[in-house]
Amino acid sequence: MNGYLAVKNGKYYAVIKYKDLEDNTKQKWIATGLDEKGNKRKAEDMLRKELNNFEIKSKRESSPLEDLMFHEYLDLWLDNLRGNLQATTYNSYKLQVAQITKYFKPIQIKVADLRPFHLQKFYKDMQDLGKSIQVCEHFHVNIRKCLQSLVIGEIIPSNPADKIERPRSPKYNSKFYNYEQLKVLFEATERNRYDYIYKLTVAYGLRRSEVLGLRWNAINFHTNEILIEHTIVETKIDGKRIELAKDSTKNNSSYRSYPLLPFIKELLLNEKQRQNENKERYKNAYSKKFQEYICINDMGERLKAQYLSDNFHRIIKHTSLPRIRFHELRHSCASLLLAYKIPMKQIQEWLGHSTYETTANIYSHLDTTSKTETAKQVMKIFEDKITTDEDNEIARLEAELVALKAKKNKSFEM
Repeated sequence: MNGYLAVKNGKYYAVIKYKDLEDNTKQKWIATGLDEKGNKRKAEDMLRKELNNFEIKSKRESSPLEDLMFHEYLDLWLDNLRGNLQATTYNSYKLQVAQITKYFKPIQIKVADLRPFHLQKFYKDMQDLGKSIQVCEHFHVNIRKCLQSLVIGEIIPSNPADKIERPRSPKYNSKFYNYEQLKVLFEATERNRYDYIYKLTVAYGLRRSEVLGLRWNAINFHTNEILIEHTIVETKIDGKRIELAKDSTKNNSSYRSYPLLPFIKELLLNEKQRQNENKERYKNAYSKKFQEYICINDMGERLKAQYLSDNFHRIIKHTSLPRIRFHELRHSCASLLLAYKIPMKQIQEWLGHSTYETTANIYSHLDTTSKTETAKQVMKIFEDKITTDEDNEIARLEAELVALKAKKNKSFEM
């Protein structure tokens, strides 16, 4: 294996020559992103780095999997997953795998020698270093998936991650605003530029990524429909936080349509008029890049997720309301639906959860309706028992009285 630098369209490329499994000579071109002028030394450094990475990867792929170190297989497993994962999911996996490999690399343990106690010690050590149980639970999920691929490939007989007690986060009971609290919130948002966003979020129980991803072509003012089909998600790539626009939702069930409620329709028409006025007012200074989106500022820039949350907290800071997360406006929608006895199955469809179980697990503690009905039945059972006991006692006393009267009458007759 060897490599050299090539120039194409004024840019340096690292070219790696190697032999495949059938001994055929192949070339791999890797873009450096460097201009030809003044960057030869940097390009040479990148070539050496790419050669080294390619050599390591080639050794891994040609070695029997059972002989690979666990941290090496983690990287290989992640690399194989890349094409099947969305960018946000892949970057989340990548951050977690980096921390796992950092721990296991000095240990130098082969995948075939990995045992449950190694994993148990890893979770304990992570918690001792300050990692939360929730983070360790995420570690476990990825470790188990990685090892399960070895079980499926018959490289190891069983999954060590299945033989330990997995880290479990305490169940989080979501906070929410009730009807009266939402009235207070909306009185406060009436004076806010983005009042329509908060009312949209509560009315439909939208995720933050969904409300930010709303575009004008998803609103049909003639048929009075609103479609959830596009999202804006935040992720980190190489340590830098970026926003990704996706023509997809969190899951298939999240792709959904709603009737356009009259008051929401009015709010959106007012916002559309405001945006048209801003275009005229600011002319060339107004951004045309995001004009298809609904949630933009007065200069046409798309609102960022963090700004939306910060703005929400600034609003409630000046009210008597308890502090909740922006996402918990979605929970507030669910609590209202439950309060008005909407069945859990319909709430699942409204919120766009993938399964009924997801909805039930999150909101079962809010569902007081069924418990109230159960309590009534329990009380009825006890009330019936008390009534029966009282009736029996009265009947007994009446029988005794009848017997006593009969005895007296008999004595009198004698």
